[in-house]
Amino acid sequence: MGFAVGYECSDEPPIAMVEEDLLIRIARGDDRDVAPFFAGRVAEIEAFEGAIENARHIPQTQFRIFQGAPGCGKTSLLSHLRENAPERRVFVQVDAGHLISRAALAERVSKELHKSVSKFGKGAAWIVRHGSLVAGSAAGAIGKEVADEIGDRTAVRAGQDSEVVLMLDEAQVVNANHEAVLRALHTVGLEGLHTVFAFAGLSHTGTNLRKLEGLSRLSATAEVHMGVLGEDECIESTRLMLARCEIGGSGAQHAVTAQRVGAMAQRWPQHLACAHAALARELLRVGRDLRRVDMDAVNRNTAEARGAYCWARLQGHPLLENSRFTARVVGAVCRQNANASKSHGRLEPVLRLGQVVRLCRQIRDAEPAGSDVREFDIPPVEVAQQMIDKGILSQRADEQYRAAIPSMATWLGEHLPENDPARKYLIDTPASKQRESTGFVC
Repeated sequence: MGFAVGYECSDEPPIAMVEEDLLIRIARGDDRDVAPFFAGRVAEIEAFEGAIENARHIPQTQFRIFQGAPGCGKTSLLSHLRENAPERRVFVQVDAGHLISRAALAERVSKELHKSVSKFGKGAAWIVRHGSLVAGSAAGAIGKEVADEIGDRTAVRAGQDSEVVLMLDEAQVVNANHEAVLRALHTVGLEGLHTVFAFAGLSHTGTNLRKLEGLSRLSATAEVHMGVLGEDECIESTRLMLARCEIGGSGAQHAVTAQRVGAMAQRWPQHLACAHAALARELLRVGRDLRRVDMDAVNRNTAEARGAYCWARLQGHPLLENSRFTARVVGAVCRQNANASKSHGRLEPVLRLGQVVRLCRQIRDAEPAGSDVREFDIPPVEVAQQMIDKGILSQRADEQYRAAIPSMATWLGEHLPENDPARKYLIDTPASKQRESTGFVC
């Protein structure tokens, strides 16, 4: 960490300088490595620890697929798991390219293990503290052949208690090119090591993995669907931020600030990061004096950041160029789910991609000839798939397709005329807030 000019790096840095640097990093809002204010996610952590426990009794690598819409906190979760791991647990990072062949994977894994061996020595726990690990990623094990090769290269074997966690970020990109390595990982594992493979990807990651030969019967418990945070988790995360940054003020002031900033996040992890960045910038402006913070300014800046995030997700994409059509499709999905929930089983919610395709076609065909929507030249089946790939719609644990991000639905609704029937299913209303309170957007 860098310090002020003239400061001797060999000395112990003043606490205020360290915390100010952290506050500046938070204020930038562009550093994915800043995730020290983790709160909640109890079910997700338990799912991960359950995989670790299974791996200690089963030779095959245990899969855990943390999946959800962009910004739902997958990376922060993996960072938290790494930072709070016991020393016997090793994290190794690879990208999808390392899953192409056994040789590529063996080279990558052995390189990271060698770092830990040189750090802790033979017989000691292996743990990798590599900066890029915070983004989460890794490759799977591929049986005795690779285990032997890794052992030869590192010239050391792990102790019986060693655990290896393999993580892959953006895991939705996995395809048939990675099939052989993943199949061996799933069926054989890494000999002599208790191994878990943690995937982090969009909501269709599990579906993509099950398309691969040998993975079609992947346990349902392997998938961990991530969505909104609890209101209490947003508040606690903000309270932790204020404490870690050594912000002065009374306990009551901290509590009120944490509650207001937590509410600005709309229970979405990425928006919580935006709210924290806005608060940090305001704290820097007023000399870290919580009493002088303009909470209205923090709220405005957070709202602007939410809109910018939605726009950036679709920048240059045809779905943004014809945002009214995109909004109507999402509104139609929300409407069908809402009607199904009130029908006592008479109507079916949107459970299959084919239903999204049919809604796309119906909305396009209902428009008059010559309209922007009618002339949208991308086939409905491709439109539906792009909505999934871009994180506009996602499939939840109950298999229903829903608007993936709370603010995205509102943002899209604002592109529709006031009298458009789809608007009421997208714009924030008491009813939509009630839906969000259950963890679902529509």
